[in-house]
This record gives sequence, C-alpha cells and structure tokens, in this order.
Amino acid sequence: MLLLLNNPLAFSQKHQELSLATTAWCPYTCNFEPFEFGIIGHYITQVLAKHNINVHIQSYPWSRAINLANSGAVDGLLTAIKSEAPNLLLTDTPITDYQVCFFTRNNQDWRYKIPLDFTGMRLGVIQDYGYGEPLDSYILKSSAESLVIKISGDLGTKRLVDMLLNDRIDIFVEDKKVVAWQLAQHNTSQSFLRNAGCLPKQPFYLALYPNDKNRRLIDLLNQLLEDEENQQTLQSLFQ
Repeated sequence: MLLLLNNPLAFSQKHQELSLATTAWCPYTCNFEPFEFGIIGHYITQVLAKHNINVHIQSYPWSRAINLANSGAVDGLLTAIKSEAPNLLLTDTPITDYQVCFFTRNNQDWRYKIPLDFTGMRLGVIQDYGYGEPLDSYILKSSAESLVIKISGDLGTKRLVDMLLNDRIDIFVEDKKVVAWQLAQHNTSQSFLRNAGCLPKQPFYLALYPNDKNRRLIDLLNQLLEDEENQQTLQSLFQ
C-alpha cells in the first residue's frame, strides 16, 4: 500500500506531462522490442501513467542529455547517479541498481584491484558517465596525456567493444548486463572477451530539474518506487 503522508498522490489528480532525456543504454534505456525506451523507460512510463502523468522520453548522447536536464530544456533524466547530476533533484529511492565491470581481451591477465593501476593499459570510457568509485575519481584526475580514452556520441558501448576487438584500447568499463545485451544483439562471440573484475553494485535514480512542480513529483516518485508491487513488476521485466 502507498502511504499518503502529506498526500503527494494529490499531485497526480490533474493530468501532467513529463519530458525525460536518456541515452541508448540497453537493456535499461534503449529502443528494442517490445520496449521503445528500454526496460526502465517502459516501467517508469507505465507506473506514472496510472497517476495521470504522460511521460515523453527522448534519447541523446549522454553528455547532451545531461546538459538538457541541467538547463531545464527537459524535465529531467530517466536514469542518473548522483555524480552525473549533482545539480538535479534525485529520487531518494533508487529505480534499481547496476554493476560496472572491467573487460579485456581474453589473452590479457590484468585484473581490477585497489588501488587502481592501469600502467601501460589504454582504458576506454564514455564521457560524463558515472561509473562509481574509485574509478570516477581516477577518470576525473586523468590528464590529456594519460591513457584514458573518452568517447562521446551515440552507440558508446558498441564502439568500445569494437575498439577492444581492433586493439585500439586494452580495457573498457561498462555494466555487465549492457555488455551481455550488446554482444547478443550483434551476434558477437563472447569468447574474445574477459571479465576482469567488477565494482560493487550501485543504485541509480530518476533525476529532475529543481523547481516546485518537480519537488512535488519527487515525493510521488519516491512512494511509487518504494511500492513492493511496483518493484516486483520491474524485476519481472528483467527476466
């Protein structure tokens, strides 16, 4: 049962429109059958539709999506972590979690360990992504002369996989569900790829531009994301 404390559900009595930016991050947020904007896009759209909120989602390169949300050109980001959207309002309750892993070719023996050591290794990442610590701090401190290769634009994960295949990088970083989906969709053999270790799982959230309307909506979203029935629905979509 949803709690009616301070009656945030009253916000949904009137029809509302909500515009969210995202990026192609399959299977979470991308266009594939039967979900136009991935599992998370479908889930959030359906949950909010029950409360008279019509969600409009548009996909962009990630850096542009962040800029649109920060400027108020859209209402927010479909998914984000705190380091990606420090100026936005994030739900207190996460949508779900993800787990970032390091991938190398199968003939390499590098493994993730603390402290991070990429000596002599070319690390491929997507610009402005939040991967989690200690990697985010390492990327932030990397210089132009370092071997951290940042890519921007569309099809980021596919490009990182191709760069690894073509020996243009030695390691790339991505959520393990995203990599598995990418390889399956493009009939790419997993035999060349090696999981060299993972960061701890971390939650991601829905983020909104800070204004009075969105502050009220955050209260509603927190209740909806906490609802056990909604959580079970989301888990069933991943199966």
